[in-house]
Amino acid sequence: LLLLDEPTLGLDPLNIEKLINVIKKINIESVAVIMAEQSASLAKAFPDRVLLMSNNSIFFDGTFSEAIIEKKFDGILPER
Repeated sequence: LLLLDEPTLGLDPLNIEKLINVIKKINIESVAVIMAEQSASLAKAFPDRVLLMSNNSIFFDGTFSEAIIEKKFDGILPER
């Protein structure tokens, strides 16, 4: 299990891409990855499952595609 809290904070785009590739490789090797992130664009890099929270409550549990279709990101997540 790998727990990450906003791992891309302060990184430039090139290093964000490198980090995403490392995390994906770790995940492929059967390591579960739980990541807290405010960037919707980063969330779509990991398609398995997205939990969206507001006011200490989960208001969406599904895939990134489902969140887009249901407009769950509208107005809640700033892009970095």
